[in-house]
Amino acid sequence: MKPRRKFFEKFFEKIDDYRIENMLIIGDELEKDVAGANQNGIDSCWLNMSKVKNYTAFKPTYEISDLIELKNFL
Repeated sequence: MKPRRKFFEKFFEKIDDYRIENMLIIGDELEKDVAGANQNGIDSCWLNMSKVKNYTAFKPTYEISDLIELKNFL
């Protein structure tokens, strides 16, 4: 499962023509979603609805507290 590299390799096998630079992983779990993105060179967006401080080593490209905020950068 995420954030293991095998998860992403299986995912990429199912996509004919993909470019990592055109991908964005959106998730609410730093340890899975953002970590997986970080480890695979993919941009990430942390959905932080509780507005907690990030004390982990996993750094999202973007951080939002509501999904409506996605429209600001997609």
